[in-house]
Parts: sequence; structure tokens; C-alpha cells
Amino acid sequence: MSGAKRQPGRTLVTGAAGFLGGAVARRLTSLGHDIVCGDVTTSSTNDLSLVACDITDTTEIDGIVKTSEIETIIHCGAVSGPMVMPDKPETIWRINAQGTANVLNVARRHAVSRVILCSSTDVYGKLPGNCVGEDSLPAPQTVYGASKVAAEAALLGFARQHGVDGISLRLSWIYGPGRQTPTELETLLRSGLSGAPATLASSPSEMTHYLFIDDAVRAVLAATRIKHPAHRIYNVTAGDGIMLELVVDAVQKLLPQCQVEFGRTDIGSRGPGGFDTARAFVDLGFKAEVTLAEGIARYIEALRA
Repeated sequence: MSGAKRQPGRTLVTGAAGFLGGAVARRLTSLGHDIVCGDVTTSSTNDLSLVACDITDTTEIDGIVKTSEIETIIHCGAVSGPMVMPDKPETIWRINAQGTANVLNVARRHAVSRVILCSSTDVYGKLPGNCVGEDSLPAPQTVYGASKVAAEAALLGFARQHGVDGISLRLSWIYGPGRQTPTELETLLRSGLSGAPATLASSPSEMTHYLFIDDAVRAVLAATRIKHPAHRIYNVTAGDGIMLELVVDAVQKLLPQCQVEFGRTDIGSRGPGGFDTARAFVDLGFKAEVTLAEGIARYIEALRA
């Protein structure tokens, strides 16, 4: 990591009941950081104490940041992917786009020293290329992807006009123990464990971009610590994409009983072959450490448990 490190201070994690937010909160707690776990739901978890934090309610966010004297916001609260609420585009937009603007405005009002936005490589859509970099123009194919573009635009606007110190991390497909929303990888693993055949909607040549949860958390924490970031936007992925048929091969090596049928056989537009992560490596010191084979093995172990 280049440059001096900053101390995050008291940190608000939005979306702390979710997959990434919960993992970030648990990691910060294990390191002894002073954190506030916010989420739209306050249903108890085994190890996190949640406070009500609806990011579409500016008053609610403002109250938490003001009374808790928050210094860093890690904004994980969001609709977590295009597979979630696809029939409710206005809700996706209100949470991901307007919700992020609300968080940034509260950060401006109370001089929060750093905001981390957990964005997505879905901003690139099906943009072709073997190594897509952060300077590529966004080309989202879904309302979810467009909402992340809007969230990033809000971050850049608040940074340039109001001096809010924000960093956006374009995370790829996070997987691993604790994932709550369905994915094709989870379908594969559960099929292999049960012996029932799995049918995947995608083509075997579709490019996948899986990132293990531990690597995603490491990137988020690195973004809180860098004192003088050279950039506002960073790709956070495991690098080169992998064709879905090779992901299936990796699963079948560990679960030979896994049977798969593909819903499509056409090649079509596979999207980016990979993402350039050099910027994250130079500035944040981030490089994915968990291989797909290791991540799948750990995921299987958790599903068995």
C-alpha cells in the first residue's frame, strides 16, 4: 500500500446484516475496532448488535452519525445484485442510488473523514475486453448496474464539490460461506451435495468473475486505511475471468456427483474477459489471495456444516 495509513476511528457499517456488511463488521470487531452496525432490519444475529439504519431515511442515518461521532462509513447497504428484486426497478434505484446520495450528504454534514462505497463490476455491463480498467466508460445492462453508476457519480460529485473523501470499490461476484442471495455457484454446490441435477440458465462459455468473501473484506479494510488515495474508483476482483464450464469442472473435481445442464449453448456476448486490478494493487496493496479451488472447497465445507 502506498503512502501513510489512516486510522478509521469509529466506523459505521451499513448493511451489516448482509453478506458483505456482516463479514466486514465481524472482521473489524475481531481487530478491535470501534464500530456501529447499521441495517434496515434489526433482527438479531449471533454476534452483531444491529441498530436501525434505513439508508432511504436521511434523518435516521443523520442521527446515527451525529450521536455516535462516526469518522468512517463503510457503505455496504444496498440491493446486492441484479438477481434481487428485478421486478422492482424503482426500489433498486431508491436504495442504491438515492440511498448512497443520502449517506454522502450525511457524511458532508458531519465531516465524516472517509466513505467507502461498495460498488460493482456490473457498471461495465457486457463491455468487451480482456482487461477492463477503471477509465472505461460504464455500460450497464441492468437497472442494478445503472444504480451503481449513479451511486459512483454521486460519490464523485460530493468529493469534488463538497470535499467528501470517498472511495468506490467495484467488486466482482462475491461468494463464500454466508451468502444469502442465490447464485449459480451455490446452485452447483447444493446440487453436488444432494446428488440432484442442476440446470443453469447461462451458456458454458459465459465469463464468470468470482471473488471470495475474505478477499473482498481485505480490500474494503485496505480502502479505509489508505491516507491519501490517488484515485476514487478501484476494481476489486480476482483478475481474469473464468468460463462457466471451467467453474463446473472445478466443482466436479470436489463433488464428482454434481450433474449439470446448461440452459443455453450459444456463445453470445460474454462480457469482459477480466478486470485490470493494478490500481488496487499499487494504491491499496490489494491482490486476491484465495484461489477459486480453495474458495469452492471452503464454501462446500460451510454448506455441509
